[in-house]
Amino acid sequence: MQPRSPTATKKRGRQPDPDKAQVILRAACSDFAHRGYFGTSMEAIATSAHTTKATVYAKFDSKDGLFAAALEEIGRKLPAPRRVMRCSGRDISEDLLAIARRLLKLALHPSTRGIYRMLLLPIDTAPSIGTLYWKSFVEPYRQAFEEVLHHAHRNQALRVHDPELAASHFFSLVMGDPTLRYLLNAQRPMSAEARAVHVGTAVACFVTCYCASEAR
Repeated sequence: MQPRSPTATKKRGRQPDPDKAQVILRAACSDFAHRGYFGTSMEAIATSAHTTKATVYAKFDSKDGLFAAALEEIGRKLPAPRRVMRCSGRDISEDLLAIARRLLKLALHPSTRGIYRMLLLPIDTAPSIGTLYWKSFVEPYRQAFEEVLHHAHRNQALRVHDPELAASHFFSLVMGDPTLRYLLNAQRPMSAEARAVHVGTAVACFVTCYCASEAR
């Protein structure tokens, strides 16, 4: 009787699993995005990942830890802040219009809506999650825009003595109302024309407020 070849032995044995942590993480991203934090259980994630709840806990210590990892994973798929805030440097109004269009597109993207659903939880129940969201999805874009404002102020294209406050104004004007309506399903998706009108008026208000000219 001839000995079995190593290849044959390997085929008969159990094949190595793919990276189980990544499989679990993908399942968690999908489940959290569709059902939110409280609507998703570790058991449900295990089912989606075709594994056991014990394996999920072995890879991720807690539901909060897995939720945080899912937020970070989704964040990696978003455009880089500097890409969203890129400028030509020729005309500040045109640059702000381009930035506003990209910000609004990002805010109304279906994948971003999944992030909003994930955050439908009382922040006092898991305060670290709110902090993580802010640092991962808001602060980097705000800081990149503040750099744009610093540059515009130095070049006397705008007068911005408090870039942090000015960035808050800009983000609120551009993203505030459309994002809230989108999240609450309060209106049908904005048409291209409606987006153009909204962005144009938001930028016009901002430029009027922070115009470098003494004449207001």
